[in-house]
Amino acid sequence: MFQLDEIEHPDYLEYVVTGSPDNEEWMGLIDRVEADCKRLKQRRVLVDVQGCDSAPQPMQRYNLGVAMGKTFSSGLRIAVQDRTENIDFFWETVAVNRGVKAKVSSKREVLLAWLKEED
Repeated sequence: MFQLDEIEHPDYLEYVVTGSPDNEEWMGLIDRVEADCKRLKQRRVLVDVQGCDSAPQPMQRYNLGVAMGKTFSSGLRIAVQDRTENIDFFWETVAVNRGVKAKVSSKREVLLAWLKEED
């Protein structure tokens, strides 16, 4: 079970994920981000997963990166904030190798600065 909160900022959308999302819920988040970005004409997204009970397993991370590559246009920037101990850059590498502008960090200020960069 997980909880998802959405915050609309002037320059980006923010999603705060807490609990224990399963694979289907992670994939649903990707679809929701895509739909919200189209609906709100937004191209910058911050996903805060620090409140998740555990990090996705390696195969889940791979599948998330692949799904992002299939779903997100090259104009979208997606930043993920996670706890330092959960960061291994795997999903980011998979997504970036598929054309997604993605970044993961434990530091919110780093991610917000990156989101504001011009393409």
